[in-house]
Amino acid sequence: MHADIYGRLCEAAKRGVLLSYTDIAPLAGLDMMRADHREQLGAILGEISEAEHRAGRPLLSAIVVHAGDDGRPGQGFFTLSRDLGLLQPGEDETSFFIQELSRVYSAWQR
Repeated sequence: MHADIYGRLCEAAKRGVLLSYTDIAPLAGLDMMRADHREQLGAILGEISEAEHRAGRPLLSAIVVHAGDDGRPGQGFFTLSRDLGLLQPGEDETSFFIQELSRVYSAWQR
């Protein structure tokens, strides 16, 4: 697991704030203008969320969103959520995201 990114996500969750992909990409030496780097960042975030899920915690990567108009996680977050059985077929992605984000903040602000 990427310790710097994990630490930054934990810190942001404790403070109850969102981060953008461009906020955290430099921690891994990644440039979000490059497709291969976006894919690498997605893999790092997926690994973090899978570890959190195995530990019985919500998906920490819910706090990482696209900067700008949509303010939601990327599609990889929703794919992983489905793969883990957390997001059910036909369930609204936005509603799921809001609930998971709330769960993350609750878990880390205790």
